[in-house]
Amino acid sequence: MKLPNSLSKKLDILINKRDKVQDKYSVIKKDLDTLNDDINYLKELSDIKPQILYNQGRDKKYIYGQIYWYSDGYNSKKKSYRFLIGKMSDKKSRKYLSEESIRIFLTKVIPSI
Repeated sequence: MKLPNSLSKKLDILINKRDKVQDKYSVIKKDLDTLNDDINYLKELSDIKPQILYNQGRDKKYIYGQIYWYSDGYNSKKKSYRFLIGKMSDKKSRKYLSEESIRIFLTKVIPSI
């Protein structure tokens, strides 16, 4: 059964409106997802916990800080970043070494991403 002409016009108008709203929604949804990813990226950045690796190097006299972080933005695979943060003879506290590792990571890796 075919719809009357007035109803078919109304149906076409509603379908066109729905398509326009769907297009706007998809653009806004994409922007919202991007913003959520950026927010989560920065939230996780504030919760970094580096690993302190003692007795490293050929003569076992160096200390490295190692951090696992996203290689290509949020939701990508995590990659290991490793930095020299001192020598075994320096006798620095674990807290200092951890803070130093985070500082080096933030200055060297995060601006490049």
